[in-house]
Amino acid sequence: MARVDEVEPEHLLARRVLDEPLVLFRENDSTIAILEDTCPHRFAPLSLGRLRDGAVECGYHGLRFSGTGSCVFNPRADGSIQPGLAVRAYPSVELHGLIFVWMGDPANADPSKLPDLSFLDGASSNDVLTGYLRTEANYELIIDNLLDASHADFLHPGLLSTGGAYGRHVPKVDYAGDEVCETFMLENLPTQPAVTPYLSEPGKPAHQKMVFRWVGPSFVYISGDIWQDSDPSRVLISRSLHALTPESNGATHYWFKIRRNYDLERPVPNREAGVLYAFGQEDKPMLEAVAKRMGGKNFWDLRPAVLQGDNAQVIARRHLRKMVNAEQPQS
Repeated sequence: MARVDEVEPEHLLARRVLDEPLVLFRENDSTIAILEDTCPHRFAPLSLGRLRDGAVECGYHGLRFSGTGSCVFNPRADGSIQPGLAVRAYPSVELHGLIFVWMGDPANADPSKLPDLSFLDGASSNDVLTGYLRTEANYELIIDNLLDASHADFLHPGLLSTGGAYGRHVPKVDYAGDEVCETFMLENLPTQPAVTPYLSEPGKPAHQKMVFRWVGPSFVYISGDIWQDSDPSRVLISRSLHALTPESNGATHYWFKIRRNYDLERPVPNREAGVLYAFGQEDKPMLEAVAKRMGGKNFWDLRPAVLQGDNAQVIARRHLRKMVNAEQPQS
């Protein structure tokens, strides 16, 4: 739900997740704390207050709340604290520079469900690109987009076009449990413009293995291996995680982490700017336009055309509905 570097010491960070307002801060020992961003006294946003001795002080009347959510200071009268005077606290974990929050019953928080970021193990700061985009579209539309390689030829012609190769090849799709995986094997075909300069023989055909893997409910991994027959030992490798957190039904927090073994000479901000251009200036406007045109209607109620090659998106959407329905209270 946030990057670690967004939560600075002595600062409060407000963020909305699943339509619930949250406030993030660091306690005195630098531990991340996440609380409901509403004071129970007069419902002021706690994020408009300040930190005092590792606790959040409401900027309206001065009540203070620790990282556990308990009220620890009352400036009124004799300073007594009523039993139960507290705000909700949410379990969280820091992992490879990202902060993950559990919004459900704290007793059910399961760290084993966190995304696998082992591809970042041992990486230097120069190896990893990190980015964030707030997108005014439902997170399922972004999952569709990430699992849809064919759109690159039309939406990203200057960076990621394969000359129609993705559209002509129907990927192999596997699914089990809460995962859907689609694999493309492209042989002796032109590579994407963003990759071509780093090949042993730029401009000549190459082989590509691209794997797009959805892990429910909202993580997408993309891995790429590109090589040429003239130098099969030189493989351009890219591994990435795309983590989506619904802000509300119509908006999504989108974080990504990318590790590559090429294009390491340019400064990290320059490389991140290139990735953010594709996501922010090409994907984001299209996704927001799609969401606006859908007008809040249910995706399946609009009876979308399903094309050959859409299998992964369809399977992921249907399984995600099962996951969501399984968590609904039973009447």
